[in-house]
Amino acid sequence: MYRHQFGFKKNPFRQSTDLERLFLGRHHEEALAHLTYAVIEGEGFSVITGESGVGKTTVCRSFVERLDRQVVAAFITAAPGLSPLQLLKTITTELGVHSGIRTIKDLTDALNAFLIQKKHEDKKVALFIDDAHLLSNEALEQVRLLSNLETTRDKLLQIVLIGRPALSDILGSPSLRQIGQRVSVNYFISPLDYEETVAYVQHRISISSTGPPVRFDQAAIRTVHKFTDGIPRRINTACDRILTEAYKRRERSISAKTAIDVLRQRPKGSQDILPPGFFRRNPLLLVGSGILLLAVIAGWVYISSEPKTGKPSPAPGTQADKLAEQKRAQPPAAPAGTGLVPAAPSVQAESDGAAEKKDAAPVDKDQLLAVLDSMRLQHNLDRIETTAAVGSEPSTELSYSVQVGAFLMEANAQRRADQLTSKGYTPQITAVTDPQERIWYTVRIGDFPSIELAQKLADEFSAREKKASVVRPFNAY
Repeated sequence: MYRHQFGFKKNPFRQSTDLERLFLGRHHEEALAHLTYAVIEGEGFSVITGESGVGKTTVCRSFVERLDRQVVAAFITAAPGLSPLQLLKTITTELGVHSGIRTIKDLTDALNAFLIQKKHEDKKVALFIDDAHLLSNEALEQVRLLSNLETTRDKLLQIVLIGRPALSDILGSPSLRQIGQRVSVNYFISPLDYEETVAYVQHRISISSTGPPVRFDQAAIRTVHKFTDGIPRRINTACDRILTEAYKRRERSISAKTAIDVLRQRPKGSQDILPPGFFRRNPLLLVGSGILLLAVIAGWVYISSEPKTGKPSPAPGTQADKLAEQKRAQPPAAPAGTGLVPAAPSVQAESDGAAEKKDAAPVDKDQLLAVLDSMRLQHNLDRIETTAAVGSEPSTELSYSVQVGAFLMEANAQRRADQLTSKGYTPQITAVTDPQERIWYTVRIGDFPSIELAQKLADEFSAREKKASVVRPFNAY
C-alpha cells in the first residue's frame, strides 16, 4: 500500500527469513560465534534458545548458508506429535540418505554408514532441529541416540537444537538429563536494545529504498522499542502498521505521535498487546493493580449494601455537645508552609443501631477482569507516551548522550557522523550553545536515562575507537 509513496522496491518489514535483510545484533553475532565453534570443533550437542520472534531461525539459517562444502548440513523443523520413526525419516531424507527401509534400527544403520562415508571424505555433518521444544521426550531421546554415532576419536554428527527458553528447562529435566549433560554450547539470544533497534529499522528501510529513505524520528523508534521489547518480529509488525498510517496521513517523517496513535489500536484478533513479561518487570504495577481491584470490589459491595432508608437523627444535646461535635467534624489543618488543601471530612460509619444492610449485588468477575486488563493496557501506552515526546524531541527520561565530537562548522560534524555511520553506529548531530553564545555542532551517540548507562557506552566507544568521548546532558553544552 505504501511502497510507492515512500519509494520502497519491496516491503521493508515483511515477515520472512530473507537473508538479504539480515541484521545482526550483538547477541546474534555471539550466537554465530558459538555455532562456528561447535561445528568446527565437533562439540556434539549445541542449544540455541530465545523468545519467539527474536531471530533464532534466521541466525541459524544464515550460518548454514555460510558453511563451506566441507560441511554437510540438514535443517529440519520439528512438529508436535512427531514420532521417533518420523523424525528419523525426516532427517535421512534431508541429508539425502534415500532408502526404502522403514524401521528405526535400519534407518539408524543407514545413517551411520552415510556419516562414516562423509568422515572418509574429510567432511563434517551438522543437523539443525528448529522448534525443538515441540519434540516429545521420546523423540528427544532418539536425538540423543543419534549423538552416539561416533568413532573412537570424533563425533560423526553435530546436533544443534533451536527453540524457545522452555527447551533449556526440558533438557534439564530428570528424564532427559543424559541429553542435558552432553550439551557443550548453550546460548540464549536476547532481544535488541534501543541502539540496535534504531540500527535495525534504519537497515531495513535503507536496503528496501530506491531513493532517500523515509525517516523515523528518534522518539518514534523509542516508542517502537518500548512497545515491542526489541523483538524483531514485533518490530516488523509495529513498523508496518505505522508506515500504513503514515501513508494515510501523507507523512514523510514518522513522528512519535503517529507511532503512539497506531500502537494504541488493538488489531482485530490480537492477543499480544503488552510486551512479553511486562508485569514480571513491573511487579509494583501488578501489586497496585491487585490493590485497586480489591478497592473496586470493596466499594461495589459497600455501595450495594447501603440501606435505602435513613436513620432517625438523634435528639439534640447540650450546647457544649454541639460545639464538641462540630470540632470533631472539622478536618485537621494542614501544616504551615505545605500548601496542602485540607481534605473534605470523611463519611462517618453507621452506629450499631443502623438499619440492617441488604445483600451485596453479585460481582461480575469477567467484567472486572476486563476493566483491569484495560487499565494495564492504558498504563503501558501512557508509559510509552510520557517517555517518547511528540516529534523528534527527546523525552525527559532519556536525558544523557555520549558526545564523540564538537565542531564550530556543521560540515565537519556531518563528516564525523558519516564516518561513524559507516562503522555501524547511529550518530546524531545536536546544535548547542556555549556560555560565550557560540553554536557548536556536537556529534552524539545514544540517549540514556542515567549517567551510568551513558558512561558505560562512552568507555566502550573510547576503548574500541581509540577516540575521546564524554557524557553530556541531552541537548546541553
